[in-house]
Amino acid sequence: MVENYIDENCDDKVAEIYKFEFQRKYDNGEFDFNHGYNFELNMLIDHYKRDVKDYDNARKYSNIYLYFGLRDFLKKLMS
Repeated sequence: MVENYIDENCDDKVAEIYKFEFQRKYDNGEFDFNHGYNFELNMLIDHYKRDVKDYDNARKYSNIYLYFGLRDFLKKLMS
């Protein structure tokens, strides 16, 4: 997968793999927030916080995670 879908000049291949998998699931309709847990987003946030210490990107993906949680909550509330 890394050789076929990730650019050779990419600095952080681990993050790109998580982003690719998340985007693939989202585009295919396979994305399920699963009551507040999503493996790819959680691992991406964890990678940015612990491994890379890039807190801006960790915050960005945390906000995306919170958005999906709020969207799921409102969808359940409205039905």
